[in-house]
Amino acid sequence: MAFPSLSLAVLKPSTSFTEVVSDKFRRALSNPIEDARLSALDKVSIFSNYYSPAPLCPQTPPPYQTLLPAFHASNSGRLLLQKLLLGAAATLLLVGLWVNVSMVEKLQPSTYPTLQNAPLPHLEVITKGIIVCMFDAMLPIGVSLIHELRKRGNRDVIQVYHCLGELSPLSQRILINTDPLLEIIDPCTEHLLSGTFSFEMAKDFRNFFLKPLAIHHTRLLDVLVIDADCILLEDPAKLWKVEAYETTGTVFFYDRVIRENSYLNGKHEHDGKEETTLQELLRIWPYDEFNMTFGPSQTVLQALSYNKHTAHEQDSSILAIDKRRASNAMAVLWKLITHQRYHLTYSWGDKENFWLAFELSHTPYSFSPFACAATGKAQEHDPRTVCGDIAHYFPSASDSVRLFHVNGNGLINPYRKVDYVNGYDTQFDPNKMNELMEKIPTYVSAQTIRAPTPIVQPNGSCPQECMYDHGAELVPEGFREHFEWRIRKTFQIAHDIDFARRTIED
Repeated sequence: MAFPSLSLAVLKPSTSFTEVVSDKFRRALSNPIEDARLSALDKVSIFSNYYSPAPLCPQTPPPYQTLLPAFHASNSGRLLLQKLLLGAAATLLLVGLWVNVSMVEKLQPSTYPTLQNAPLPHLEVITKGIIVCMFDAMLPIGVSLIHELRKRGNRDVIQVYHCLGELSPLSQRILINTDPLLEIIDPCTEHLLSGTFSFEMAKDFRNFFLKPLAIHHTRLLDVLVIDADCILLEDPAKLWKVEAYETTGTVFFYDRVIRENSYLNGKHEHDGKEETTLQELLRIWPYDEFNMTFGPSQTVLQALSYNKHTAHEQDSSILAIDKRRASNAMAVLWKLITHQRYHLTYSWGDKENFWLAFELSHTPYSFSPFACAATGKAQEHDPRTVCGDIAHYFPSASDSVRLFHVNGNGLINPYRKVDYVNGYDTQFDPNKMNELMEKIPTYVSAQTIRAPTPIVQPNGSCPQECMYDHGAELVPEGFREHFEWRIRKTFQIAHDIDFARRTIED
């Protein structure tokens, strides 16, 4: 299948990478040491978080480049760290690890209707925004998510987090040329340079746990965290206006109800009685370190996970947190992700750490009033059961019933997964597009209140991806068209990334 070449900045859909790659920068690839003499330090973009990449075209820095504000400069510790980072960047340039090629045209603010005629603020003064964690293999779906956010009318700053260089210089350049309200941040490097993390500890965040680390690290106060493989059916910034967020400063979403003896529902004995992993964690938590005492909230006492009905409580594909009201929760979150996770297996990946940080710190929190849903196909043998990827309804009982988002890596990713965590074959395969088009969900389970399930896992006839007896409804109008748009977007991006990589190799 032939793909139309895509300018990743979406300026000219017909513009190919061949047209925008400068011969001068092609030649620089063959002699990165000589190129590094072009004042390496001058090439480093110093954003307010100072983790953006070296500009690959130093003569035309991004229009949204900003310097550290004066109050940062007055902090000698930050200045020292800044110099260390600049030195590290210069070293990378001198050994030729950072290429110098201008591959992508700049996105002008007027490209997106939501950014049209809008003055671009200094990013360091923005306190409301979105966090998306990425690594190189996630770039096609990550960049397409950025386009999707703008398509949905969102104009908040987007912070892209990665760990220890998980995003290559090419990936970073593509990202910062995709959107003018975007920052790239590597908190692992900061913690490594400051001595907070050893190298081994820093490497332990090159996975799901980067997400809670990003929330702890970000300067943003009103934070939306969105997985790159989310498909958004409306602007997620609406979460900041729902009653739950206004009341507690949080909006969390429930995971599937999976009845098995693992994770939060792991079973063992304590003082001659059966105890779950969640109950154990609540009992052994060092409350005194945080000037607190044991005292489970009514929220957790009523939770299905506490009452032995499910191994999982939270789906963390999207969440909203007001950090102004979460200082104690952030302290507990740090303890969970840097210490507790090594001593007790209570979560698949990062997802339970968010609500647990609030529960263990006695900080109020809110879940959606609705259970999670599934998007996929209706079952021939059970027409009231839909099996497939997780989806969520908009989390407000006072609003109309409407599907909010789908978390579906396997529904939009142009790359094939080769292991169950973060392993992908990034060889571009255009034939996979037809496979994904055929897999676009046609049904969604109905909006329901979370309740125990009679299905015990593992279960061959009703696996955990199925919302047993929740009802089956056709997906809403426009659902398929939007999925097709997102799939085409990811494949166009993957196609041009593949071209860029081969150009660099040549």
